Amino acid sequence: VATWLGAQRVRIGTPKLREDLPIGAILDRVPEIIMRVLKEDLSPTQVAIQNHAGHCNSLQVVEMAERVGNPRFGLIFSPEHTLLTKEGDFEEVRRRVFPWTQQLYLADLAFEGPKHHHALPGEGDVPLRETIHFFEEKGYTGFYSFKWEKIWAKQIPEAEDAFPKFLEFMRNLA
Repeated sequence: VATWLGAQRVRIGTPKLREDLPIGAILDRVPEIIMRVLKEDLSPTQVAIQNHAGHCNSLQVVEMAERVGNPRFGLIFSPEHTLLTKEGDFEEVRRRVFPWTQQLYLADLAFEGPKHHHALPGEGDVPLRETIHFFEEKGYTGFYSFKWEKIWAKQIPEAEDAFPKFLEFMRNLA
């Protein structure tokens, strides 16, 4: 369907992590399915999984991508979820995800102790500027997407205010 619509990429999800479905089973089964799909579908459409709290983290998606070994499969990297899932050294995570990243989702979080609230890019604690600079220096040519999720983040501004602030953030990266 994505190819028929002319979409460059389709985003799929992984099962929610739970006790009766060990991560090892997900890391084995998802790549197996992806390899079969990519073998049967020779279109240029890419398939990507977003790292997400409660689902697979970015390093787990990288592990799947390494198993699949096909440039049409990769990661939609959400840096804020890397912090939420406490994946460890952020610079090392960036280095590991870069080769497999097809798209960057940009959202920010402000941390207050163990709690956090959503913020506009550049107004929180997620190292977005550093991440974008890292990706640019490595030759990243993919898309940057403004992740404005008002449905989950009631405190962020309405689109009319949020989108111009995001554009300003992007223009002032230097």
